[in-house]
Amino acid sequence: MRAQPQQTNFLKSLPIVAGCLGNKLGVRVELSNQACTNGKTIYVPMSIDSREIGKEELLGFIVHEASHVRYTKFKFKFQGIDLPIKRALVNAIEDARIEKLIGQEYAGAPYLLEQAHKPFLEKYLDPGFVPKPESILPMYCLLRCEATYNQSTVHGFKVYRQWFEQVFGSRLLSGFDKELDKFDSFKSTQQVANCAERLFELLENQLKQQAPDKSQNQSGSKQQGNQSQPQSGQSGQSASQSQGSNQSQASGDNSAAKETSEGSKPDQNANGNSGSGSSDGSTSKDNAKSSEGNSADQAKDAKGKKGKSKSKSKSESEKQSDKDSEQGQNATGDASNGHSEGSNTPGTQNGNENNASAQA
Repeated sequence: MRAQPQQTNFLKSLPIVAGCLGNKLGVRVELSNQACTNGKTIYVPMSIDSREIGKEELLGFIVHEASHVRYTKFKFKFQGIDLPIKRALVNAIEDARIEKLIGQEYAGAPYLLEQAHKPFLEKYLDPGFVPKPESILPMYCLLRCEATYNQSTVHGFKVYRQWFEQVFGSRLLSGFDKELDKFDSFKSTQQVANCAERLFELLENQLKQQAPDKSQNQSGSKQQGNQSQPQSGQSGQSASQSQGSNQSQASGDNSAAKETSEGSKPDQNANGNSGSGSSDGSTSKDNAKSSEGNSADQAKDAKGKKGKSKSKSKSESEKQSDKDSEQGQNATGDASNGHSEGSNTPGTQNGNENNASAQA
Protein backbone atom coordinates (compact mmCIF):
# COMPACT_ATOMS: atom_id res chain seq x y z
CA MET A 1 0.00 0.00 0.00
CA ARG A 2 2.98 2.32 0.50
CA ALA A 3 4.23 1.90 -3.12
CA GLN A 4 1.64 4.23 -4.58
CA PRO A 5 2.40 7.15 -2.24
CA GLN A 6 6.10 6.72 -2.98
CA GLN A 7 5.35 6.86 -6.72
CA THR A 8 3.25 9.93 -6.18
CA ASN A 9 5.98 11.56 -4.19
CA PHE A 10 8.44 10.69 -6.91
CA LEU A 11 6.25 12.30 -9.58
CA LYS A 12 5.82 15.37 -7.43
CA SER A 13 9.58 15.75 -7.24
CA LEU A 14 10.06 15.72 -10.98
CA PRO A 15 9.30 19.44 -11.57
CA ILE A 16 11.94 20.33 -9.02
CA VAL A 17 14.45 18.07 -10.73
CA ALA A 18 13.49 19.44 -14.12
CA GLY A 19 13.78 23.05 -12.94
CA CYS A 20 17.23 22.40 -11.53
CA LEU A 21 18.50 20.58 -14.58
CA GLY A 22 16.87 23.07 -16.93
CA ASN A 23 18.22 25.99 -14.92
CA LYS A 24 14.82 27.58 -15.15
CA LEU A 25 12.19 28.27 -12.54
CA GLY A 26 8.56 27.31 -13.08
CA VAL A 27 9.16 24.33 -15.34
CA ARG A 28 6.12 22.09 -15.32
CA VAL A 29 6.09 18.31 -15.79
CA GLU A 30 3.02 16.58 -17.19
CA LEU A 31 2.30 12.98 -18.09
CA SER A 32 1.76 12.24 -21.76
CA ASN A 33 2.23 9.51 -24.34
CA GLN A 34 5.64 10.80 -25.44
CA ALA A 35 8.65 12.70 -24.19
CA CYS A 36 8.91 16.28 -25.45
CA THR A 37 9.02 19.89 -24.33
CA ASN A 38 8.12 23.36 -25.55
CA GLY A 39 10.61 25.08 -23.27
CA LYS A 40 8.08 25.70 -20.52
CA THR A 41 6.45 22.32 -19.95
CA ILE A 42 8.08 18.89 -20.06
CA TYR A 43 5.91 15.98 -21.14
CA VAL A 44 6.97 12.47 -20.09
CA PRO A 45 5.32 9.07 -20.72
CA MET A 46 4.43 6.64 -17.97
CA SER A 47 4.39 3.73 -20.42
CA ILE A 48 5.69 2.96 -23.89
CA ASP A 49 4.11 0.22 -26.01
CA SER A 50 2.27 -1.09 -22.91
CA ARG A 51 5.58 -1.32 -21.10
CA GLU A 52 5.72 0.43 -17.74
CA ILE A 53 8.59 2.85 -17.41
CA GLY A 54 10.91 2.57 -14.43
CA LYS A 55 12.17 5.44 -12.33
CA GLU A 56 15.63 5.64 -13.84
CA GLU A 57 14.28 5.55 -17.36
CA LEU A 58 11.75 8.25 -16.48
CA LEU A 59 14.50 10.35 -14.93
CA GLY A 60 16.49 9.89 -18.13
CA PHE A 61 13.60 11.49 -20.06
CA ILE A 62 13.53 14.35 -17.55
CA VAL A 63 17.28 14.89 -17.98
CA HIS A 64 16.98 14.92 -21.74
CA GLU A 65 14.01 17.32 -21.95
CA ALA A 66 15.43 19.56 -19.22
CA SER A 67 18.61 19.79 -21.31
CA HIS A 68 16.50 21.22 -24.15
CA VAL A 69 15.06 23.76 -21.73
CA ARG A 70 18.57 24.74 -20.70
CA TYR A 71 20.47 24.78 -24.01
CA THR A 72 18.04 24.81 -26.95
CA LYS A 73 16.81 28.01 -28.57
CA PHE A 74 13.37 27.11 -29.85
CA LYS A 75 13.20 30.06 -32.20
CA PHE A 76 15.54 29.42 -35.08
CA LYS A 77 15.26 30.01 -38.81
CA PHE A 78 15.89 28.03 -41.95
CA GLN A 79 17.35 29.74 -44.98
CA GLY A 80 14.94 27.82 -47.19
CA ILE A 81 11.50 26.32 -46.71
CA ASP A 82 10.63 24.84 -43.33
CA LEU A 83 10.12 21.12 -44.00
CA PRO A 84 9.54 18.16 -41.63
CA ILE A 85 12.71 16.41 -42.82
CA LYS A 86 14.75 19.49 -41.94
CA ARG A 87 13.24 19.65 -38.45
CA ALA A 88 13.93 15.94 -37.96
CA LEU A 89 17.59 16.51 -38.83
CA VAL A 90 17.78 19.50 -36.48
CA ASN A 91 16.18 17.56 -33.63
CA ALA A 92 18.57 14.61 -34.10
CA ILE A 93 21.76 16.70 -34.10
CA GLU A 94 20.47 18.99 -31.33
CA ASP A 95 19.66 15.95 -29.15
CA ALA A 96 23.28 14.84 -29.38
CA ARG A 97 24.55 18.36 -28.68
CA ILE A 98 22.49 19.06 -25.54
CA GLU A 99 23.11 15.59 -24.03
CA LYS A 100 26.84 16.16 -24.43
CA LEU A 101 26.54 19.51 -22.65
CA ILE A 102 24.39 18.22 -19.77
CA GLY A 103 26.80 15.31 -19.27
CA GLN A 104 29.64 17.78 -18.89
CA GLU A 105 27.58 19.73 -16.31
CA TYR A 106 26.27 16.77 -14.26
CA ALA A 107 28.33 13.61 -13.83
CA GLY A 108 25.27 11.39 -13.21
CA ALA A 109 23.39 12.57 -16.30
CA PRO A 110 25.01 10.17 -18.85
CA TYR A 111 23.95 7.14 -16.84
CA LEU A 112 20.30 8.25 -16.65
CA LEU A 113 20.31 9.15 -20.35
CA GLU A 114 21.63 5.67 -21.18
CA GLN A 115 18.74 4.12 -19.22
CA ALA A 116 16.29 6.09 -21.34
CA HIS A 117 18.07 5.13 -24.59
CA LYS A 118 18.56 1.42 -23.89
CA PRO A 119 15.03 0.14 -24.73
CA PHE A 120 14.94 2.47 -27.69
CA LEU A 121 18.24 1.12 -29.11
CA GLU A 122 17.28 -2.49 -28.45
CA LYS A 123 14.21 -2.07 -30.63
CA TYR A 124 15.78 -0.19 -33.52
CA LEU A 125 18.99 -2.23 -33.57
CA ASP A 126 17.26 -5.61 -33.59
CA PRO A 127 18.59 -7.72 -36.52
CA GLY A 128 15.06 -8.31 -37.78
CA PHE A 129 14.09 -4.64 -37.75
CA VAL A 130 14.00 -2.81 -41.10
CA PRO A 131 13.91 0.99 -40.70
CA LYS A 132 11.91 3.24 -42.99
CA PRO A 133 14.06 5.27 -45.41
CA GLU A 134 12.86 8.59 -43.98
CA SER A 135 13.97 7.57 -40.47
CA ILE A 136 17.46 6.44 -41.48
CA LEU A 137 18.84 9.96 -42.06
CA PRO A 138 18.02 11.48 -38.63
CA MET A 139 18.94 8.27 -36.79
CA TYR A 140 22.31 8.17 -38.49
CA CYS A 141 22.95 11.82 -37.60
CA LEU A 142 22.00 11.22 -33.96
CA LEU A 143 24.11 8.10 -33.48
CA ARG A 144 27.10 9.40 -35.39
CA CYS A 145 27.24 12.55 -33.27
CA GLU A 146 26.68 10.69 -29.99
CA ALA A 147 29.39 8.16 -30.88
CA THR A 148 31.95 10.98 -30.58
CA TYR A 149 31.50 11.07 -26.78
CA ASN A 150 29.37 8.02 -25.81
CA GLN A 151 30.87 4.60 -26.51
CA SER A 152 27.56 2.82 -25.88
CA THR A 153 26.18 4.21 -29.16
CA VAL A 154 29.09 3.12 -31.41
CA HIS A 155 27.43 -0.17 -32.33
CA GLY A 156 24.19 1.59 -33.31
CA PHE A 157 26.18 4.09 -35.36
CA LYS A 158 27.83 1.28 -37.37
CA VAL A 159 24.50 -0.47 -38.00
CA TYR A 160 22.80 2.67 -39.31
CA ARG A 161 25.84 3.56 -41.35
CA GLN A 162 25.28 0.33 -43.29
CA TRP A 163 21.58 1.14 -43.70
CA PHE A 164 22.44 4.64 -44.92
CA GLU A 165 24.87 3.42 -47.58
CA GLN A 166 22.53 0.66 -48.72
CA VAL A 167 19.54 2.96 -49.19
CA PHE A 168 21.12 6.30 -50.20
CA GLY A 169 24.56 5.34 -51.52
CA SER A 170 28.14 6.08 -50.53
CA ARG A 171 28.23 9.47 -52.25
CA LEU A 172 25.52 10.99 -50.05
CA LEU A 173 27.00 9.25 -47.01
CA SER A 174 30.35 10.90 -47.67
CA GLY A 175 28.65 14.30 -47.94
CA PHE A 176 26.81 13.81 -44.64
CA ASP A 177 30.02 12.71 -42.88
CA LYS A 178 31.82 15.82 -44.09
CA GLU A 179 29.15 18.07 -42.56
CA LEU A 180 28.79 16.06 -39.33
CA ASP A 181 32.55 16.26 -38.75
CA LYS A 182 31.81 19.85 -37.63
CA PHE A 183 29.60 18.64 -34.76
CA ASP A 184 31.99 19.59 -31.97
CA SER A 185 32.06 23.19 -33.23
CA PHE A 186 28.30 23.74 -32.95
CA LYS A 187 27.65 26.24 -30.14
CA SER A 188 24.01 27.07 -30.81
CA THR A 189 20.76 25.67 -32.16
CA GLN A 190 21.00 28.00 -35.15
CA GLN A 191 24.33 26.45 -36.17
CA VAL A 192 22.66 23.05 -35.98
CA ALA A 193 19.82 24.34 -38.18
CA ASN A 194 22.35 25.62 -40.72
CA CYS A 195 23.97 22.18 -40.78
CA ALA A 196 20.58 20.55 -41.32
CA GLU A 197 19.97 22.95 -44.21
CA ARG A 198 23.21 21.86 -45.89
CA LEU A 199 22.40 18.19 -45.34
CA PHE A 200 19.01 18.67 -46.95
CA GLU A 201 20.63 20.36 -49.97
CA LEU A 202 22.89 17.33 -50.41
CA LEU A 203 19.86 15.04 -50.35
CA GLU A 204 17.89 17.28 -52.72
CA ASN A 205 20.76 17.48 -55.24
CA GLN A 206 21.13 13.71 -55.31
CA LEU A 207 17.40 13.23 -55.93
CA LYS A 208 17.52 15.76 -58.79
CA GLN A 209 20.44 13.93 -60.39
CA GLN A 210 18.70 10.58 -60.14
CA ALA A 211 15.46 11.80 -61.74
CA PRO A 212 16.93 12.62 -65.23
CA ASP A 213 18.81 9.32 -65.29
CA LYS A 214 15.58 7.38 -64.84
CA SER A 215 13.86 9.51 -67.42
CA GLN A 216 16.66 8.94 -69.93
CA ASN A 217 16.61 5.19 -69.27
CA GLN A 218 12.85 5.09 -69.83
CA SER A 219 13.03 7.23 -73.00
CA GLY A 220 15.97 5.18 -74.24
CA SER A 221 14.02 1.93 -73.88
CA LYS A 222 11.05 3.50 -75.70
CA GLN A 223 13.31 4.64 -78.54
CA GLN A 224 14.81 1.16 -78.82
CA GLY A 225 11.33 -0.34 -78.90
CA ASN A 226 10.14 2.05 -81.62
CA GLN A 227 13.38 2.19 -83.61
CA SER A 228 12.43 -0.60 -86.01
CA GLN A 229 9.12 1.03 -86.96
CA PRO A 230 10.51 4.27 -88.44
CA GLN A 231 13.21 2.33 -90.28
CA SER A 232 10.75 -0.04 -91.86
CA GLY A 233 8.45 2.84 -92.73
CA GLN A 234 11.20 4.86 -94.31
CA SER A 235 12.53 1.82 -96.16
CA GLY A 236 9.07 1.09 -97.49
CA GLN A 237 8.71 4.70 -98.56
CA SER A 238 12.08 4.59 -100.31
CA ALA A 239 11.15 1.33 -102.00
CA SER A 240 7.84 2.75 -103.19
CA GLN A 241 9.56 5.87 -104.48
CA SER A 242 12.16 3.74 -106.24
CA GLN A 243 9.45 1.49 -107.70
CA GLY A 244 7.53 4.54 -108.87
CA SER A 245 10.69 5.90 -110.48
CA ASN A 246 11.29 2.60 -112.28
CA GLN A 247 7.69 2.51 -113.49
CA SER A 248 7.99 6.09 -114.73
CA GLN A 249 11.21 5.24 -116.53
CA ALA A 250 9.68 2.10 -118.04
CA SER A 251 6.62 4.05 -119.20
CA GLY A 252 8.82 6.72 -120.71
CA ASP A 253 11.03 4.14 -122.40
CA ASN A 254 8.02 2.28 -123.81
CA SER A 255 6.66 5.55 -125.22
CA ALA A 256 10.02 6.32 -126.75
CA ALA A 257 10.25 2.83 -128.22
CA LYS A 258 6.72 3.12 -129.60
CA GLU A 259 7.47 6.44 -131.19
CA THR A 260 10.66 5.03 -132.67
CA SER A 261 8.85 1.98 -133.97
CA GLU A 262 6.03 4.04 -135.46
CA GLY A 263 8.55 6.43 -136.93
CA SER A 264 10.36 3.57 -138.70
CA LYS A 265 7.26 2.23 -140.48
CA PRO A 266 7.06 5.05 -143.05
CA ASP A 267 10.76 4.54 -143.73
CA GLN A 268 10.20 0.89 -144.43
CA ASN A 269 7.34 1.74 -146.80
CA ALA A 270 9.47 4.36 -148.44
CA ASN A 271 12.25 1.83 -148.89
CA GLY A 272 9.78 -0.63 -150.37
CA ASN A 273 8.31 1.91 -152.78
CA SER A 274 11.69 3.07 -153.86
CA GLY A 275 12.71 -0.47 -154.57
CA SER A 276 9.62 -1.35 -156.61
CA GLY A 277 8.65 1.95 -158.17
CA SER A 278 12.06 3.47 -158.94
CA SER A 279 14.25 2.17 -161.78
CA ASP A 280 17.14 4.43 -160.75
CA GLY A 281 19.58 2.72 -158.32
CA SER A 282 21.06 5.96 -157.06
CA THR A 283 17.63 7.17 -156.11
CA SER A 284 17.05 4.01 -154.01
CA LYS A 285 20.35 4.49 -152.23
CA ASP A 286 19.53 8.13 -151.48
CA ASN A 287 16.13 7.16 -150.14
CA ALA A 288 17.72 4.47 -147.96
CA LYS A 289 20.24 6.93 -146.57
CA SER A 290 17.49 9.46 -146.03
CA SER A 291 15.40 6.82 -144.27
CA GLU A 292 18.33 5.79 -142.07
CA GLY A 293 19.09 9.41 -141.27
CA ASN A 294 15.46 10.06 -140.35
CA SER A 295 15.40 6.96 -138.13
CA ALA A 296 18.58 8.02 -136.35
CA ASP A 297 17.25 11.56 -135.86
CA GLN A 298 14.00 10.16 -134.44
CA ALA A 299 15.94 7.89 -132.08
CA LYS A 300 18.03 10.84 -130.92
CA ASP A 301 14.89 12.93 -130.44
CA ALA A 302 13.39 10.12 -128.38
CA LYS A 303 16.56 9.97 -126.32
CA GLY A 304 16.56 13.75 -125.84
CA LYS A 305 12.88 13.75 -124.76
CA LYS A 306 12.96 10.81 -122.38
CA GLY A 307 16.67 10.41 -121.65
CA LYS A 308 16.52 6.59 -121.69
CA SER A 309 15.70 3.58 -123.87
CA LYS A 310 15.47 -0.05 -122.73
CA SER A 311 16.08 -3.47 -124.20
CA LYS A 312 12.50 -3.64 -125.48
CA SER A 313 13.30 -0.80 -127.88
CA LYS A 314 16.35 -2.75 -128.95
CA SER A 315 14.40 -5.93 -129.69
CA GLU A 316 11.84 -4.05 -131.78
CA SER A 317 14.55 -2.12 -133.60
CA GLU A 318 16.30 -5.39 -134.49
CA LYS A 319 13.15 -6.38 -136.43
CA GLN A 320 13.91 -3.67 -138.94
CA SER A 321 15.57 -4.42 -142.17
CA ASP A 322 19.13 -5.69 -142.01
CA LYS A 323 19.91 -2.82 -144.27
CA ASP A 324 19.22 -0.38 -141.36
CA SER A 325 22.30 -1.52 -139.42
CA GLU A 326 23.23 1.94 -138.28
CA GLN A 327 19.73 2.43 -136.85
CA GLY A 328 20.07 -0.82 -134.87
CA GLN A 329 23.42 0.30 -133.49
CA ASN A 330 21.96 3.61 -132.34
CA ALA A 331 19.03 1.86 -130.70
CA THR A 332 21.46 -0.51 -128.99
CA GLY A 333 23.56 2.41 -127.75
CA ASP A 334 20.45 4.18 -126.43
CA ALA A 335 19.31 1.03 -124.62
CA SER A 336 22.76 0.71 -122.99
CA ASN A 337 22.60 4.31 -121.83
CA GLY A 338 19.12 3.75 -120.42
CA HIS A 339 20.28 0.65 -118.50
CA SER A 340 23.29 2.49 -117.09
CA GLU A 341 21.18 5.36 -115.87
CA GLY A 342 18.51 3.04 -114.49
CA SER A 343 21.13 1.18 -112.42
CA ASN A 344 21.37 4.17 -110.08
CA THR A 345 17.98 3.37 -108.57
CA PRO A 346 19.10 0.51 -106.27
CA GLY A 347 21.97 2.61 -105.04
CA THR A 348 19.55 5.44 -104.26
CA GLN A 349 17.30 3.03 -102.43
CA ASN A 350 20.18 1.75 -100.31
CA GLY A 351 21.18 5.32 -99.63
CA ASN A 352 17.66 6.12 -98.40
CA GLU A 353 17.73 3.08 -96.17
CA ASN A 354 21.10 4.11 -94.75
CA ASN A 355 19.77 7.62 -94.17
CA ALA A 356 16.72 6.15 -92.45
CA SER A 357 18.99 4.10 -90.19
CA ALA A 358 21.12 7.12 -89.39
CA GLN A 359 18.05 9.22 -88.60
CA ALA A 360 16.64 6.53 -86.32
